[in-house]
Amino acid sequence: MANGTEEDVFRAAESLSDPDLIELFKEFRRRARHADSSKDSKKDAHWDGDAVVIPWTEETRDSALAHSRETEIDVSPLNFEVVFGSWGGNVARLGLLTSRVSHREVEYEEDSERHIDQDGVLSIYSWTLTFEPACRALCDLLERALGGVQFSVNLIEARRAG
Repeated sequence: MANGTEEDVFRAAESLSDPDLIELFKEFRRRARHADSSKDSKKDAHWDGDAVVIPWTEETRDSALAHSRETEIDVSPLNFEVVFGSWGGNVARLGLLTSRVSHREVEYEEDSERHIDQDGVLSIYSWTLTFEPACRALCDLLERALGGVQFSVNLIEARRAG
């Protein structure tokens, strides 16, 4: 019997087109390489178990600034079709690519030496994008399946260039 990750891999393999699988594979591998060398998980892609988590964007509002309090922040999830194209939307609909919005507040006090005129609160909204563990499992399978194919493609391209 298949576990949840295996079921997600089977569903994705059955549902995604070849071009979608190839784009997912390329993007996941690129982000995974970045996560492998990450030093700062708050700013860089990083591993969380078998998932790759990517800090995407951050918005900050300051309670001490009137124009900041009046500005609206859209806290919608990321639109993966806008971020990656149609393949991103297809992968997200299968649950292999997700986004998260988090909110934290940081209080600060008046400090004349630092030119802070009054107490305030920073409201910080952060968006992250996550390649779920099934992406790693699927990409590992694709890499094994395409290993010989990629060698053949590289050989043909080398012959054409030479």
